[in-house]
Amino acid sequence: MLNTPLPRRLQKGERVRRFSKVTHSLWDRFRFARRRNQWGRPERLLVQHSRNLPAAVVAVRAGHFTGVRHLCDIGGGSGVFAIPLALDYPDLRITLVELPRALPHIRRFLEQYRLAERVGLRGLNAHQTPWPPIGCDAILFGNFLHFCDDEECLQLLRESARQLPSGGRLFIHEMLWNDRKDGPLATALWNFWLTSVSAGRQRTFGELAVLVRGAGFQEPTVVPTAGSFSLVTASIPG
Repeated sequence: MLNTPLPRRLQKGERVRRFSKVTHSLWDRFRFARRRNQWGRPERLLVQHSRNLPAAVVAVRAGHFTGVRHLCDIGGGSGVFAIPLALDYPDLRITLVELPRALPHIRRFLEQYRLAERVGLRGLNAHQTPWPPIGCDAILFGNFLHFCDDEECLQLLRESARQLPSGGRLFIHEMLWNDRKDGPLATALWNFWLTSVSAGRQRTFGELAVLVRGAGFQEPTVVPTAGSFSLVTASIPG
């Protein structure tokens, strides 16, 4: 990715547009049909799965999901979080939300772990709000919000707050900057790539906490997981 030429928009100093603005457009469908690295393609899901699964397993086994009854995994990809959650929390109901075109490929990942009946799949573009009623008591954004600018992050977090009951819980798993924004190196490299191809960026915990509180959540906390990732948690006042 670091060898990819910078987009012409960035070379000209123009703001790179949001990915969510072109999702389901004719151009998006053309790229999906022609290129293997597009959202929802099995090749892309496999890359995301192999890269993010170890950190997701560490996050799940840290014990922070105890007490959740129904978790909605927004943009859950291959099931990289849903799979370890279903294995470690057998009584937990899980709904994985992804683009409709990705669902047939996600089922293959779930079947490898014999979890096709445990994890419910729901096809929708999560960037388009409001969402249909989900009926969950927890929402997870696993390695998702870094592709969004602050305005879109707030939109998604406010929709999450609208969906959750009093006491409902929010989980965000991201690679975070330190407070000085001079590391970790992995976060810096991902941030460079993000800002060259999208309107998103990596954030510090403090920056995420401002957005989380602005959406109506309280008591944001953070714990490191693995591979420069951290799990941010918050809740709806109740």
